[in-house]
Amino acid sequence: MTTDKNGTINEIGGVPSLVRPVVVDFVKDVVSVLGANLISMALTGSVITKDFMPQSSDINSALVLREMDFKVLDGLSVLGRKYRKKRIRAPLLMTPEYIERSLDVFPVEFLDMKVLHRTVYGQDMLSDLKVEKPMLRIQCERDLKSRLINLRQGYIKSIGLKGVLLKLILDSYSGFFPLFRAIIYMVQDLGVPPIAKKEILNTVEDVYGVDMSCFRKVMELKGQRRPKLGPDETSRLFQEVYRVIESLAVKVDEIRL
Repeated sequence: MTTDKNGTINEIGGVPSLVRPVVVDFVKDVVSVLGANLISMALTGSVITKDFMPQSSDINSALVLREMDFKVLDGLSVLGRKYRKKRIRAPLLMTPEYIERSLDVFPVEFLDMKVLHRTVYGQDMLSDLKVEKPMLRIQCERDLKSRLINLRQGYIKSIGLKGVLLKLILDSYSGFFPLFRAIIYMVQDLGVPPIAKKEILNTVEDVYGVDMSCFRKVMELKGQRRPKLGPDETSRLFQEVYRVIESLAVKVDEIRL
């Protein structure tokens, strides 16, 4: 979907045909509910990339509002009931002031939105975001180390059940890519870091010298309707993923910007 200078909703483009009708309906409903309070609406994340999987990927969006109040939440909660079974996640809500005051707190998330968004209504509020690399480095290190903690806790909670452990690996997979994209952006002089997951893994491998084969294996499993892996293979895959994240956390800690 594109917009004209008056914010008129036009035809959607670049969204997979299988989910395009529900996306069109959702955008129209959001615009109708929020009216003049809505400055901008953008689709974000994998729905605008070739990595989108209609059967498993969520549809994400970001709304920029003139004012944030509970009327907004009440109106959107009605849409939540309508769309919750259609893989449309609750939109991220922001005001221009919130964005300005939060770029230093959530640089990874804002970088990801800057790179992966398509404005479908109103002004493009994301393309010109200024993400500072020193702040990005701090969050990347913190988030990588936090994910190590989550992996350790998840391993313990799995109580030796390999099916539970495999689910932990698969569920955590997508969340690593904003971090991978950010650690590439930190050290390469690129206006736009890689978008496709395969390219991201290849670039991390080249830049940081870390073998990302385990994430390629997880990508393969994610593409299967009913992924299965033997107990020994599951344990080995978990250990490989853990060691990759541990290695990247150390390397990011050593970066000086």
